[in-house]
Parts: sequence; structure tokens; C-alpha cells
Amino acid sequence: MSNVWLWAEGKAPSIFSEINLPPNPQPTDRAPVAITRVRYMGINDVLNPNNEFVEITVDPRFASAPVALRGFLLQNKLGETFAFPDLTLEPGASLRVYTGQGNPTWEALFWNRTQPAWDNWGDCVQLVYPSGGRYRVGYRSGCAVTQGFKVLAEEKKDALLDAHRLPLP
Repeated sequence: MSNVWLWAEGKAPSIFSEINLPPNPQPTDRAPVAITRVRYMGINDVLNPNNEFVEITVDPRFASAPVALRGFLLQNKLGETFAFPDLTLEPGASLRVYTGQGNPTWEALFWNRTQPAWDNWGDCVQLVYPSGGRYRVGYRSGCAVTQGFKVLAEEKKDALLDAHRLPLP
């Protein structure tokens, strides 16, 4: 019996849908902690919520010391939130927050959800700083003021100039 392949080698469609960004991709961005990766869709997320994750990175250009994550939140467009535990990240370090259940490590935390957190058809992934500032990444027009894959600026009265010039907490 011979093998039959549906796709030419290296031409199969991706199993996951995700966004990969460098920290602070725009020249005016200045966030010490930024969203650098969002995997929002995999095979049957309802049964496998750990297909989804959000990766944050401490940008060494704007954080010269470890950053305490206590008080930071991840939030979706429905307002559901994940609160970061009391831990710190070194400049240049990244951390993933998986949607499902698991044992936390220095590189991975778990939201402990049994259902997906990120809408496959469009969502607004928000890293909420303790100060209330938000670093937002929208996909498939998930944030009201974005089209496609963009990092968004947000005016914040009496606090921040935009979502990428966030002060250290």
C-alpha cells in the first residue's frame, strides 16, 4: 500500500492561527511589557483549550530591571480576565499564558479555563497594566478601531499618551 498525501511537502495549511509580533513594533511604541504572540485558534479549541495562548515579553529597550507582573491582567473582548500571580520577568524574557489547565512554570502560566478564551472570528487581546493602561492587539477586526493585525494606541485622560508609552508599574 502506498501513501497518498493531500498536500505537497511544506504546503499543508497551518494547524494553528496566530499573530507573531516583535515587542513594540511601531517606532513610537514604548511599552516595557508587550504582547508578542497570540495563538487564537487550533484544532477543536473547545476540547483542547491549551491550543490557545498569549505570550508577553519584557522589552529590554524600555525595561532595564525585572518587571513585577502582580496587578497585570489579560482581558478578552468579553471582559473576561486572567490575573497574573506575584512573579517577575527579567528584561528580554517571555511568558505564555495558556487558556486551559496545567502546572505553572517560569515560562508558562495557565488560565484554568475549560472553554476557549479567544474568539476565532476576531478578538481584542488586552494586556491591562496596574495603572489601567492597555496594550492591545486585535485580529480579524476584534478591537473596534482596528482593521486586520495592528497594535492599537489608546488615549487615556490624565494617565497615558498612548498604549505603547506605558510607565513601569
